[in-house]
Amino acid sequence: FGISFLWNSEWDPPADVYGALVPIYGTIVTSLIALIIAVPVSFGIALFLTELSPAWLRRPLGTAIELLAAVPSIVYGMWGLLVFSPIFGEYFQKPLANTIGQVPVIGKLFQGAPLGIGLLCAGVILAIMIIPYIASVMRDV
Repeated sequence: FGISFLWNSEWDPPADVYGALVPIYGTIVTSLIALIIAVPVSFGIALFLTELSPAWLRRPLGTAIELLAAVPSIVYGMWGLLVFSPIFGEYFQKPLANTIGQVPVIGKLFQGAPLGIGLLCAGVILAIMIIPYIASVMRDV
């Protein structure tokens, strides 16, 4: 394939031309959205569990966070696709597309039909999936 495989966005099997730019872009944007959401939330959870919560609440909440971390990612993904994304599309994506959809850089997150399936929804689902992992690590460290 060569180095152009990373920078080319064209995917044409009959012409034997392949490019991975679109999947790489989607992965980076989705991961950044997830980290922007998950790190502060996880920090708040870890801070609450270690410093602010009453002693009788620390153990059950810590166990609940660790149990959420044990849920397989396919379960989060299927829940996100079948349950979360229709709700997200109806109640969040439509209003956001109408209000900030015209902003040059951020507006690309709201393009397309408001079905809930897009980079922003994927980032939120990924954030929900990684919050228990990050919170558990922050709590232990």
